Amino acid sequence: MMQLKDLCTALQQAGVEVLACEADEKSPLVLERVADLETADAAALSFLANPKYLKALAHTQAGAVLVREAHAASVPAGVVAIVVDDPYFAYAIAARLLHPEKRPAAGIHPTALVSPRAKVADSAVIGPGVVVGDDSVIDENVWIEAHCVIGAGVHLASQVHLEPHVTLYEGVQIGEQTRIKAGAVIGSDGFGFAPRQGRWQPVPQLGSVKIGKRCSIGANTTIDRGALGDTVIGDDVIIDNLVHLAHNVKVGQGSAIVAQVGISGSTEIGAHCVFAGQSAATGHLKIADGVQIMGRGVASTDIKSPGQYGGFPLMPQKAWQKKAVYERNLPKLAKEVKALKQQLATLQKKLEELD
Repeated sequence: MMQLKDLCTALQQAGVEVLACEADEKSPLVLERVADLETADAAALSFLANPKYLKALAHTQAGAVLVREAHAASVPAGVVAIVVDDPYFAYAIAARLLHPEKRPAAGIHPTALVSPRAKVADSAVIGPGVVVGDDSVIDENVWIEAHCVIGAGVHLASQVHLEPHVTLYEGVQIGEQTRIKAGAVIGSDGFGFAPRQGRWQPVPQLGSVKIGKRCSIGANTTIDRGALGDTVIGDDVIIDNLVHLAHNVKVGQGSAIVAQVGISGSTEIGAHCVFAGQSAATGHLKIADGVQIMGRGVASTDIKSPGQYGGFPLMPQKAWQKKAVYERNLPKLAKEVKALKQQLATLQKKLEELD
């Protein structure tokens, strides 16, 4: 619950450009929650990010709406227009402010097993059934939910949040404000085996995993430890559920990896890249900054220039779209070619008869 003026101030402090915020000092608007345009009431905040919902905006009963300057005039009478540069980003900030997480009180649950050699900040929350190994460091305001396993020598920086059943193997380092969702496994052995005469000899995986600040790691995602050096995830990387990153992969800052992506070992992904759902990269590649690989696209060679790519083998997005159109028209083209061949055969027969 926040007064309108306090919300606008908090948005500005979070980096939102607030161009207008009509706060009434005599009867201040108090916002209690967020809601969509159709269901919002006078105590709710809503937003318009997509112009196709302008009709819904015209009939909304929300107390206030986050809009761009171009749509401010469409806000109905009695509804406060909070004019911002990016309504969806502003909504993301506001939703967290109006719906804060219910964090348990600091302390170590009686059922947790914490090594006496571990260092745990007094402000940390260690939930039921958590295991913390020797020489691990748990910094201020870390929140570890039930049944997580923290191996030896792990470092969790301030405000890290581990959801239930996360496993962090020995030596893993997690940067501040990073959130790892339920069931993720970070730092397990990479898929390294030396073949000999029909047998597979496991290769010791001696590195670890380093994850940067403000990252989000999805549920049941797995990130393997490095074989010699470390697997490294940069700051502000977001990784969806059911993603696998193999040993010694490097992901540059600000990149996004969507569900069911697989990245093979020692591939280096640049900054601000996007791997859409079920896309992949084979091993030992270098992907330039700003590359976007569309769903089910597979990178099998280095990508040296930013841009959109799709398909297999991977090609620039526009070329892939043209190829898809051609492939869709192949049955029609085959019929036309067959008809032309029949016409040609008929003409040839007539010519032979004339001779």
